[in-house]
Amino acid sequence: MIHFADKILAQIIDTSSDDMLLENVKQFENDINMLFTYFAYPDISLDYINTLLKYKSNKCAFWSPNSTFNIRECTTGMIYAKRGDECYIMLICTHTDHKNKGYATQMLKSFIEFMKPKVSRILLSSVDYAVSYYQRIGFEAIDDDISKYPYLNYFESTSTDKITTIMEYAQS
Repeated sequence: MIHFADKILAQIIDTSSDDMLLENVKQFENDINMLFTYFAYPDISLDYINTLLKYKSNKCAFWSPNSTFNIRECTTGMIYAKRGDECYIMLICTHTDHKNKGYATQMLKSFIEFMKPKVSRILLSSVDYAVSYYQRIGFEAIDDDISKYPYLNYFESTSTDKITTIMEYAQS
């Protein structure tokens, strides 16, 4: 099941006592940082992860087999941003023990269904080895330079050693 960090944070705020509120919010932020660092590193640089996480315009979502959220039971995490009528998937990563079990695919499909009525486009930049994976989910490669997508380009510029392909979900 997909869980959105904004909703989880609202629940933390609503249910925390005044004396524990700040501590609980900080713990959740630390847990998010830990999850993405642990799931994505060393495939994705720590600088890139930290840059994505420091911008409040970037949001997080998590996939868990349970309807009740517990970050330690999450198999997959995603960082995304909604900018106007476009959504950018900035990062998706799965815990090593759960790779190739379909969790990232389930998360992406649920996320797409959630976002389709809210945006006109869902975009991402993919490393070459993942292009065929995203194509199976319904993304198509766009013959555009990343510089035409300033939001993606800003974050991708922190990782100069990788070649990326811009992809758009083919709305159906």
